[in-house]
Formats: sequence, structure tokens, C-alpha cells
Amino acid sequence: MSRIPGDRPDVRRRALLGVGGLLILLGLGALVWALIPPSSCPVGGAPTGSVSGESSPSLSPSAAAPAPAPSSANQMNAASPTPEPGTSVTAAPVAPGESGPVITSFTVSPVTAQCRDERAGTVPLTFAWTSEGAEHSWIGVGTTDASLQPYAEVAPADAAYTGLTFACNTPQKVFTLTVEGEAGRTSRSVMVTRQLE
Repeated sequence: MSRIPGDRPDVRRRALLGVGGLLILLGLGALVWALIPPSSCPVGGAPTGSVSGESSPSLSPSAAAPAPAPSSANQMNAASPTPEPGTSVTAAPVAPGESGPVITSFTVSPVTAQCRDERAGTVPLTFAWTSEGAEHSWIGVGTTDASLQPYAEVAPADAAYTGLTFACNTPQKVFTLTVEGEAGRTSRSVMVTRQLE
């Protein structure tokens, strides 16, 4: 059998061995990289020990920087506790030191909805309120901030609203009045509960 000129099996064998050895080295490097925890490898060449005899401070959870105080916007949007049936609570007070709008009263009638059964039917509700310093106001259902989830925009002061009903297929429901003025926003919530006849 005659050899083809330029056909050198030993060159091909060496090339294959070189490529195989390179792949094995790359695989071992990847394995070592995966097994070394990231904390022992400095990132960006930053030293992990002390420099010129100075000790680096260690941060414990108690020595960490304190969390920032909530802003007035966060305080105004804080959720209120769930009100007892027929009571109202302030849901989102204005920031301390500012005189914002005030809800002096917020009531619903009836507080207990008389339902024939728990499958169907509605009971009409009447809401009444008085407020001071408000420019806008909203009524919401199932929320403690009606400005974020409004059912309807309503008159801001000394008003009543009859556009909502209580659905008898729920045992209780929270209704909220939110008023907003230049200095902030405040809310009050009432809860209506179902009573089966």
C-alpha cells in the first residue's frame, strides 16, 4: 500500500493528543473554580488581609449601618389594622409635624347587613363623613387606601354616598374613605358584617 505524500499519521496523533490534553486541563480548571468558595477569591484584585499593619474592621450584624427611617410617603401609605365591625380607624396619617387633612367622622349604615342567605343578594349601604383640609377624596372596597384602589371619587367634605352595596356572599367587607390635601393624605375604614336572617 502506497502512502500519500504529505500524509503524516504521527503529526495528526500529536495534534489530537494536544487538543485532548487542553480539554482535560480546561475541565479541571472549571472544576477547581466551581469548588472554591467565592469568599476566598478577591474580586477585582482587592486585598483580603490587612494593609501596612492596619487591621480591617469586621462587620457584625449589630455593627451594620442602621436601616433608614421610613419616609413620610411610606408613613402615609402604611396599612391600618382591620377595623372592628362598625368602627373606623385612621389608615394613613399625615407625616409628623405637618397639618394635613383630617377625617372627623366616617360612618356606614347599616353596620350589620341582614341577608336571607349567603349565596346571593345585596344590601344597600349609606356612607357619611365630615373632613377638614381635603381637596380630593375617594371611597374604596377591600382596601385601606382608597386613593390607590378607588371605587368612586366623592365630595371631600361633609358628604354622603349611596353608590355601594354589601354583597351577601361575603361574611364581612372593609370600606375606606381616603382624603387628600396639600400636606398629605389620610384614610379611615369601617367594616360591615353579614348576619343571616
